[in-house]
Amino acid sequence: MNSSNYYKIEGGKLIRTHRSCPKCGPSYFLADHYDRF
Repeated sequence: MNSSNYYKIEGGKLIRTHRSCPKCGPSYFLADHYDRF
């Protein structure tokens, strides 16, 4: 998956589209499932 799928730009600000892993740190993203967090 391309890293541009994890971010979007709104109003000149960079917004993360996925949550970061609380255990691994900010450079690891959690998967986006409909029945989980």
